[in-house]
Order: sequence, then structure tokens, then C-alpha cells
Amino acid sequence: MLIALIEDDQDLNLLFTNFLQIEGYQVASFACGEDFLTTLQKDNERYALVLCDYILPAQNGFQTYLSARKIGLHCPFLLMTAFGNFDVAVQALKSGVADYVLKPVSREELLRKVSAYIEKQTLEEEVLFNRLGRTIIARSPQMQEILRKLSRIARSKASILLTGESGTGKEVLSNMLHECSQRSEQGRFVGVNVSAIPETLFEAEFFGYQKGAFTDAIRDHDGYARLADGGTLFMDEIGDLSLTSQAKLLRLLEERKVQPLGAKKAYPVDFRLIAATHRDLQRLVKEGAFREDLYYRLAVISVEIPPLRERPSDIVPLARHLLEDLAREESIDVIDFTPQAQEKLLSYAWPGNVRELKNRVHEALLATEQSWIDAHHITLPEDPLANDMPLSYERAKSSFERRYITYLLRITRGNINRTSEIAGISRKAIYDMMKRHDLHPDQFRS
Repeated sequence: MLIALIEDDQDLNLLFTNFLQIEGYQVASFACGEDFLTTLQKDNERYALVLCDYILPAQNGFQTYLSARKIGLHCPFLLMTAFGNFDVAVQALKSGVADYVLKPVSREELLRKVSAYIEKQTLEEEVLFNRLGRTIIARSPQMQEILRKLSRIARSKASILLTGESGTGKEVLSNMLHECSQRSEQGRFVGVNVSAIPETLFEAEFFGYQKGAFTDAIRDHDGYARLADGGTLFMDEIGDLSLTSQAKLLRLLEERKVQPLGAKKAYPVDFRLIAATHRDLQRLVKEGAFREDLYYRLAVISVEIPPLRERPSDIVPLARHLLEDLAREESIDVIDFTPQAQEKLLSYAWPGNVRELKNRVHEALLATEQSWIDAHHITLPEDPLANDMPLSYERAKSSFERRYITYLLRITRGNINRTSEIAGISRKAIYDMMKRHDLHPDQFRS
């Protein structure tokens, strides 16, 4: 657990740091709020708790909190203040500060306050992690770590940017983030594919319009921003947004107000923005195709979802989950995949990710006449690399390597010595390859 300590008195800074480190906490100490905010801007999830003095150079502790909240601070913020500033503490609590500590403070009182909030934070994250795990199929270490990250940031107000290939489940994760946040009680989840909205209609669709604002405006339309008020606005394929529309979105995020076309007044809106894209936004920024200021507005917290081929331990559990849902929808009594069918699922690179997996499972479900799905029910392209999305050299090489090592492990039933002999490379090289592709010998021994 990393605690941010903001205290300009060098002796007190050192004393409080020692108190906390003796108890096993990691401490990042700062002499002013500005230095803390700089690190927060770079990594919004880094801290488990902030302990901040009220009297600081330049801006005081309360102003530091307000600035941190704008950035998207998600952890408890404790304000240390002298006895005479009790009214300041009360004002801070009303504004969202978690608690205050009156100075001078004893070691026991400081640690009691800190440990209480750390334990509360840890418990809340564990509850959210378990809730996400019941809905999101995640057996691989990569996806387990992503769920951990999402459980830490679910209650934050900060904007989130989800990146990763098409079909990896970014909208499903966004919906679950909304359901796990307090916003699920205050507003709705509004999902929009921005690539489907023409540039000329962006303002009307997002800001809304009043009846008579233009020829086809036969009734009032609130627009996506107002529909998401109090809740979450999910903007898929944000990388396809034109520069003109990007400027309008940036204005919306800065002002948090929308003025519908034809309206005489603006309306305040409060939503959490989750954006998603399969494109490399940083590269687009360098090419001048995406605004840098908007990118940093969107990417307060960034989460990259790995493709399915890089987390093979998720493939069969995901397929079973999809089969259960689809069998229920189709009213077909199919129980499971045969071992041979599971091997076939694991042998494929899944360039279309979860979306493609769902389509193939659905097709196999409709093809079988038994209570199980066998390998011949699953139709896959002969060449796993044949797809509409050309692969880079590195991705093509990685895909071949994964298919090669999976094939060897399957025919040797997970025997590492035999796999090493056939491949003509060392056992260490085999283990390194398996680690890269999230494979384990036990997967092939049944």
C-alpha cells in the first residue's frame, strides 16, 4: 500500500514517514501539493491514501484536494490541520475530503486513522473484485490483474480509456464498471459507437436539439450527454472521431455543459466518460489526427485489454460461459465441449477475439444433435492468420509461435522433455515460450 504524504515541514515529514514505514506502509513524501499533483496526473491509481497538511506553500491542502479531485483522485484524502482550523476541516468534509487529523497528532492516533481507511479501502476493492469476477470470465493472470485494476478505479470519477483489439469485450467491461460504481444508482449507462455518427450530426446527437431547430427536428431530443447525466457515457471507437468533433467533445468535457441546438440556455451535465478504441491514439496524436489535449482528458486512467490469443487459459472457460448463455437463448440442451473440441478451440489464434469465439460457439451449438459439442462441430478457417485485419510481423510471429508450442504440447500431452526434443531447443526456451503465451503443461495432460 503506497501512501502519499504531503507535508512541507521537513522534520514532521520525516517523522510521519518513519511512523508509517515502521507499520509496513510504503510512503511517497512531498513538500508541496504541486509535486503531488504532477505524479497523480501521470498515475492516477498509484496511491491507496493521501495524508496532506493544510498549511502548504503556494496552495493549501484543501485546494490540493480540489485539484486532485479534478484529475480523478479515487483514494481517501485525509487533511491534517491545526486545532484552530477546525472550521476548515468541516468545510473540507462537506466537499468530499474523507477525514481530518488534528495537529499536533500522536503516533497512535495517526496510525489508527490511516489503518482504518486502508482496511476499508481494501475491503471495498475485494468486494468489487469478487463481483467483477462473477460476471467477467478471467482465469488468465493478465485478466485477473485487469480486474484488480478495475476494482481499484470503479468508484473513481476519472475518465477511463480502454484500448485493445476489436472484440475483446471493452463495452462489457465498461458496463460492469458502471454497475460497480455509485453512478449506477444515480444515472444510466449510455453506450455510443461514435464511428456510426456522421460528423455533421455529432453536435445534434451528443448535445441534443429542440423541436424546430432544423427541418427534421420534429420533437425535442436530449442528446447522449444529457441522457448520461449522473451516470456513465461510453464512447466506443473514439479513435474514429473527426478533428472537428474532437474539438466539440473537448469543449463538453471542459465546460460540463451542453446547449441543445435551437435552445437559448445551456444545461449542466455530470457523467463519467469511458472511451474505447482499437487504434493507437498516441500514434494518431503524433500524426496530427487526434488532439493531444483531448487524449490526456480521456486517458486519465488507461487500461489495455489483451487479445484472446495472449490469454489462452481464458478460451475454454469463456467458450463454456458463452455456450451456457446461447443454449439458454436457443432452448437447446447442450452441456459441454468434448476434450477434442477444447483442443481445437485452443489451437486457434482467434483474431476476432471474444466476438469471433461467440459466433463459432453459436454455430457449433446449432450444428450438434447431441448434448455436447465435438471438434467437427466447430468450423474454423484453415489458416488462423487469414482474417480481414492484417497482422504486423511481430504479431504474426507471436501467433505462429503460440500455435507451434500449443501443437507440440498437445501431441506430447504436456511432456516438456519430449517437447524440447522435437523442437530442438532447450527446456528453458520451452518454458519461456509457454510463459509468453500463458500456457501450462496441465492444460494438455487430460
